[in-house]
Amino acid sequence: GCVRELNEAGQALRPGDGRAAEAAGGPGEVAHTLLALGDRLHQGCEALERSIAHIAGHARSDPRVAYAGSVPYLMLAGLVLAGWQMGRAALVAARQLAAAQGDASFLRAKLGTARFYGDHILTRAHGLAESVVAGAPGTLALDPAAF
Repeated sequence: GCVRELNEAGQALRPGDGRAAEAAGGPGEVAHTLLALGDRLHQGCEALERSIAHIAGHARSDPRVAYAGSVPYLMLAGLVLAGWQMGRAALVAARQLAAAQGDASFLRAKLGTARFYGDHILTRAHGLAESVVAGAPGTLALDPAAF
C-alpha cells in the first residue's frame, strides 16, 4: 500500500534526479521527506496491527481487557489513517514537483506538512499502542462507584 509507494517514490527521487531536487528547493529534500514519512507510517501500521491483535485476542476470553483499550485504539487508528492520507498527498505533491506541474510553493508546503505530521504526530503511535496492549490493569483497577 501507501508505505511501499512512499518508499519507492523516495528511492526514485533520491539526489541525482535534478528536476525533483530543483523543484523541492534542495538536493534530495523530497526523497528524504518521503522516506522519513514512509518509515513513520510503517511504524504506525505496526503499532495499529499490534493493537488489533491484542483486542482480537481478548475480545472473547476477557472483553473487559479488550474494551479497556478502546479509546486509545480509536485514537491510534485515526492517527495512522490520517498519516496514510498525508502520505498519499505527499506522493501527489512529489510527482507534481518532479513534473514541474502545479504551484510549487503549495506543493512544497504539502510536503512540509506531511513531514511535520510524520515527525510530530505519527510518532505517538507507539505510546497509544502501549496503552491498548498494557493499559487494562490501570483502567480496570478504578472503581466505577468513585465517579
